[in-house]
Amino acid sequence: MEYKVRIEAFEGPLDLLLNLIDKNEIDIYDIPIHEVTDQFIDYLQKMNEIDIEIASEFIVMASILLEIKSKLLLPTEKVFQDGVEMEIDPRIDLVRKLEEYKLFKELSIILKTMQENHLKSFYKMQEDFSEYTDPIDELKEIDLEKLSIAFNHIIKRIEDQKCAEESVKLIRYPEIKQEICEDNIIRVLSNKSTVTFSELITIQTKSYAIAYFLAILELLKKKFIVAYQSNDCEDIVIERVDRSG
Repeated sequence: MEYKVRIEAFEGPLDLLLNLIDKNEIDIYDIPIHEVTDQFIDYLQKMNEIDIEIASEFIVMASILLEIKSKLLLPTEKVFQDGVEMEIDPRIDLVRKLEEYKLFKELSIILKTMQENHLKSFYKMQEDFSEYTDPIDELKEIDLEKLSIAFNHIIKRIEDQKCAEESVKLIRYPEIKQEICEDNIIRVLSNKSTVTFSELITIQTKSYAIAYFLAILELLKKKFIVAYQSNDCEDIVIERVDRSG
């Protein structure tokens, strides 16, 4: 009898690593490298056994995991930061990459769902009510693609502003929920008519940026706000919708 081995398809090595972490219910900030490395290499061996071509990035990731695994067997490297002795965790870069990949994967799923829902919608031709209502400045309306481009500019700026302390140890910032971000945006706009995306992100991390970005998308959907690119196209301006009329 011929047996068929089913191998799951992954978009890349980070996708495979996240799957292993989720499946084993592992804390992303405390990855048991020995265990994850063995499982990662075992997956590659199974791919090889059934003649599936292994992409080069999987091989590179396997070598990175093995390097981290070997470093963890050695005495911990230490550095002095502001007069304080700190240990260097060899997993830092890997954790950052996994964090970023996970956040952007979640964001891409949400944007794809919004796009699919938009395509499924049917719209009635807009009637002309300009005689009775104040016209909305159409130049301020922004599509998802432009919103995403401006968001990526901000993410790039956050990356460039990473503090030196993060190069030697993992900093765990408190998580912030999307609902809290929505409330914060509404609260800020109750005191002034506009606010920029950058002004909202009081903690310069990608998780905060994405939480606020998702909050903006939700408030746009509810028609509580309008959003448009700043003049330099590198920030997002959020403006409250006047609902008094």
